[in-house]
Amino acid sequence: MPGGVPEGAHDKTPRFHDRVLPKSTSFTQDTVRTRLTLSVIALSFAIAACGGGEPQAEPEVGSTPAAAPSTHVENVVRTSDPAVSGYADSEFPRVQKLAPDVYSYEQLATFGADRVTTVSFFVVTTEGVLVADGGNSAFPSGTTFLAHPFSVDRLRARGGAPTTLEAVDDERTITMGGRQIRVMYLGRAHTGGDLVVYLPQERIMFLGEVFMNHMFPSMSESYPSEWIETIERAQAMDVAVFVPGHGFVDMPPILAEELETFQGAIRTVIDAVDGVHDEGAAVEEAIARANFGDAATWSRAESLREPAIRRVYADLNGELRAS
Repeated sequence: MPGGVPEGAHDKTPRFHDRVLPKSTSFTQDTVRTRLTLSVIALSFAIAACGGGEPQAEPEVGSTPAAAPSTHVENVVRTSDPAVSGYADSEFPRVQKLAPDVYSYEQLATFGADRVTTVSFFVVTTEGVLVADGGNSAFPSGTTFLAHPFSVDRLRARGGAPTTLEAVDDERTITMGGRQIRVMYLGRAHTGGDLVVYLPQERIMFLGEVFMNHMFPSMSESYPSEWIETIERAQAMDVAVFVPGHGFVDMPPILAEELETFQGAIRTVIDAVDGVHDEGAAVEEAIARANFGDAATWSRAESLREPAIRRVYADLNGELRAS
């Protein structure tokens, strides 16, 4: 970030609850160790079967949850960089309780010179555990996997797809332990097959990589203009907490603001590239000239900038409509 660490950045911003999962909980961190690039929802129908191997050391239990403010949150360092936000590596992985039996799991990931968190989502019930994290190799046999047909085709084409892989075209409602869980497809976004998980009673939505909290949009396989519309569909629903696929799981008002900011960053990328495209210039000129404003300072901006520009060019040229 230009100018180094902002003043006061190491006074850690209070996150959603700053609480970790109790050690008595029966699934382990091995469950979410492996992630894939495609959106897959894993359903395990026996709590004790979730995960394998010896559990890793768990983070220490945090403080009592602070009341979430209902208005704009001032004096908050907006970043996806753990160091800038004041976190040490030893504080990860981190599990936060979002609602009774609903948790987020944040672990550190390194992308070149950038470090951000990747986020998984758990719903624990008496009948089983839903894990939404885009991975499959860390789960035990007997696990059922759900994915959009777009992702199913690609998983099978590259080999190693789970044998119990089922397609969700638009929506599937699952009831486990008396809890309603809606697995939904809101439209093309980060990929052509992004699924989200919505808990209507708790008003929580796990957006996965449809939402990257203060991280530059990863657009190499995206559908840029449709991504904006997909976020709008999520925002139109009755949701109190939007959980990202990357970046911190913050307090609900911060997450709502950051989702709007992230959508604005996608618009900024499209508009900046469109201006050069309208001049009839080649994509290489857009790569040299496009100005993304504040989004250019976000995590991963340097490495994701060129793929984003090339993908927006393809979108503007109509190459993505039938893909």
